[in-house]
Amino acid sequence: MGKFKAYTHYGDWKGTVAADEAHPESVHELLKKMGLIRKDEFLLSVSISQVDGSVLVSAFVLEGMGELGQVEEYLESHMGPIPVREARFEMTTAEFFELFKDFNLVLTWQDLKLEGRECSVKEQEPINAQN
Repeated sequence: MGKFKAYTHYGDWKGTVAADEAHPESVHELLKKMGLIRKDEFLLSVSISQVDGSVLVSAFVLEGMGELGQVEEYLESHMGPIPVREARFEMTTAEFFELFKDFNLVLTWQDLKLEGRECSVKEQEPINAQN
C-alpha cells in the first residue's frame, strides 16, 4: 500500500517541494497527450524518482471524477485508503523541469525538525581554498 509521501531506503535527507506549472504544457496536459489520463479522471499526485539519469514519474489518478469539486467532496467523505490508478512513464531530467516555470526543493538532514522554521542567512563569504 502506498502513501502520498516521499521516501527513500535510508531517508538521510527529508524535505518539502513546491512547483508552479509551465503553461500550456502542464503535467495534466502531458498525461492526456500520452493517453495516460482520461477525461473522467483527476490527477491527485505525481511522484518523481531520479534513477540512472532518467526521471521515473508515477501519476496517481482518481477514476470516475473529472471535476475538482467532485474530488474534494469524495476525499472529505471517504475513509481509508484512496483507490487510485497508477500510470508510469520515464522522461529526462530536462524534460521534467520544462513542465514547471518555478520549482523549489528543500532538503534537511534527517530528524532535525527544521521544516518550516525560519533562519537568518549571512551574506556568502568567499571560501579560501588554502585553509
